[in-house]
Amino acid sequence: MSSTMMRTVFLSLVVLVGCSGAQSAQNDIPAAARPLWEQCRSSIDTYCHNRAQGDPSLERECEATTAHDYGVITDDAARRQYLRTHGCTSL
Repeated sequence: MSSTMMRTVFLSLVVLVGCSGAQSAQNDIPAAARPLWEQCRSSIDTYCHNRAQGDPSLERECEATTAHDYGVITDDAARRQYLRTHGCTSL
């Protein structure tokens, strides 16, 4: 296998693992809580991007932690407050 082909395979695997991690974190969110999450998704992405300061692994970790923490909140008012503290001002 050429080095270019190996590099392509490696990068493809990295992308797949990163995407599957983000998807599994979102699976922690109950169906009833997903509409608010989706409404604030771009704000959450920005919040995590800024916190990670350019480190993709820290950004993914922030997204996973934020999704998990949000997913365990059972009260709608508390969910809204959590999203506000993570940059969502559209609520």
